[in-house]
Amino acid sequence: MGGRLQAWGSMLTIAKSILVLLIAITALPAFGQEVIRNFDTAIIVHGDASVTITETIAVNAEGRDIRRGIFRDIPTILLGDDGTRIQSNLEVLSVTRNGTAEPYVLESIRDGARIRIGNADVFLEHGIHRYQIRYTMERAARMFADHDELYWNVTGNFWQFPILEARSVITLPEHANILDLNVFTGAQGATGSNARVERLSDYQVRFTLARPLQPFEGMTVAVAFEKGVLVAPEGMDAFWYWLSDNRNTVVPAVLLLVALFYNFTAWMRVGRDPAKGVIFPRFHPPQGFSPALTHYVHRMGWTNNGWLAFSAALVSLATKGLIAIDKEGKKTALDPTGKSPDETLPPGEAVIFGYLKGKSRVVIDTSNGPALNTTKGNFLKALEGENRSVYFNSHVIFVVFGIVLAFASVVTMALFDVLDVMFVFFSLFAAVFIGMFGLGLRQMWQGPALSKVVSVVVMGFILSNFSFLLLDLVVIDWLNFPFIAAVSIFAITLIFGILMRAPTVHGRRVMDEIDGFKMYLETAEIERLNFQNEPDMTVARFERILPYAMALGVEKPWSDRFQADLARNAVRDAGPNYAPGWYRGSSFSPSTFSKSMSVIATGLSSAMIAAQPAKSSSSGFSSGGGFSGGGGGGGGGGGW
Repeated sequence: MGGRLQAWGSMLTIAKSILVLLIAITALPAFGQEVIRNFDTAIIVHGDASVTITETIAVNAEGRDIRRGIFRDIPTILLGDDGTRIQSNLEVLSVTRNGTAEPYVLESIRDGARIRIGNADVFLEHGIHRYQIRYTMERAARMFADHDELYWNVTGNFWQFPILEARSVITLPEHANILDLNVFTGAQGATGSNARVERLSDYQVRFTLARPLQPFEGMTVAVAFEKGVLVAPEGMDAFWYWLSDNRNTVVPAVLLLVALFYNFTAWMRVGRDPAKGVIFPRFHPPQGFSPALTHYVHRMGWTNNGWLAFSAALVSLATKGLIAIDKEGKKTALDPTGKSPDETLPPGEAVIFGYLKGKSRVVIDTSNGPALNTTKGNFLKALEGENRSVYFNSHVIFVVFGIVLAFASVVTMALFDVLDVMFVFFSLFAAVFIGMFGLGLRQMWQGPALSKVVSVVVMGFILSNFSFLLLDLVVIDWLNFPFIAAVSIFAITLIFGILMRAPTVHGRRVMDEIDGFKMYLETAEIERLNFQNEPDMTVARFERILPYAMALGVEKPWSDRFQADLARNAVRDAGPNYAPGWYRGSSFSPSTFSKSMSVIATGLSSAMIAAQPAKSSSSGFSSGGGFSGGGGGGGGGGGW
């Protein structure tokens, strides 16, 4: 009998040893892996619905994810039952590690704040570290018709580590009386309840986790108590809370209205075009206007960076007998004739003549390109200097202020935390890109027919691709009202920036004359039969008007008219084999004259642009119901 008892005792000793060994083996991973060993919270609810929270988080750091410290993400946007966003301010009171104050920074994240704890220059020793975070949050508890409530995600559901143990003690104001309790554990949206609930008093309760939480699992608690414990804000406090809750709508809406009001008011004041007069065909350009100035006023600026007006001025000098244009294969040359002008040249043409005077020949190629570009710059300055703000005004000051206002609006939205601060930089890039792209398309649209076709194809390609991108963006949560408002502000600024350029009253009258002159140049032959007192077609009249037709982009219908008159011998001072004396290099005949003149008009401008040397690149050798994760609080964290 004694031997049998001794055998049972030996077996019991072995079993105990095995059990201790199993417990030790089970506990080893907690020390070998990075986990949260304890997550204890103490939540004190105040009568103004704010809470003071103390989180004590014991982590095991092994130098993998937790090297310098941990970070704690805390949402500051709470959702009401009606879907409204309640903005809660978070204030960190203290942060310690192992009982000693620890450095931290408070970073902004989407709909919340990140408390990054630790020193970037200091690595933690391996082992257990106990962090304590004390902070307050406004408007954390909620008031309902029949009860008050704290619905709080204690741990958060987005920790990247397991949580072995978790406890939460919630203390209500002393005169409170708890009506109901609930607790949820698991992944986001789970309704399980692996936790114990203990009522410590009428106003205090403790929740204890019954099983460890895996990464991205959390514990959420709900405490309902008698109505009247919480006091709702009144007066200006209530107004500021409402404004804070609705700032995602109010701030963008106000800034959008401000941008719209300013731009519309500025446009009404200075940007509205004077009323057009009656447009009727005119047989002559405005008196005293050169082809280049006619182009400048008609376009309210320059096309092709001024090269079209420069080319029209060259042809004007050629028709006056001062230069000859020589086309030799693919090369175009300008040959001064040595003659002096019979009358004072217009300012722009005088600049070009001054450059060519005394030269034997100027070949339009890359060797002469820089000099031609400099001459073109002086040519444009001569015209702009005398005529800026006389015929139209771009109202640059109003446009610049509108741009500053647009960027200030986006920055304001970022400061009010309704728009991600990175969008400020994105807006700057997008605005510059859209502006340059729009100007490029505008320049192409104002060019010849081929340029219009290219601009339509490019725009169609971009819009088709953008439409698919927009469909993708619809499912992205940042495509919200602040984002749309910011884009709208820039769109309004861009549109009104273009509309702000307007003719003066005097400029509108001149533009009406130019429009009538252009109408005459492009009128079809059969419709000209209705004209009365139209001057007879002569070589001198054709050549004098040709530079104007080039400047207005209607040289083809004007040349077609002259070609038709040549074919029926209606030009009294031109023989059947007429060719302009100021142009050499192509054979002219009644059947090819219009085509040849179009080649001169488009080819001269293209040659000028092609003559500009390409810029070299830099060298390669140069530099509904409760659930886990619901309520306030929540978030998560990790190591860094």
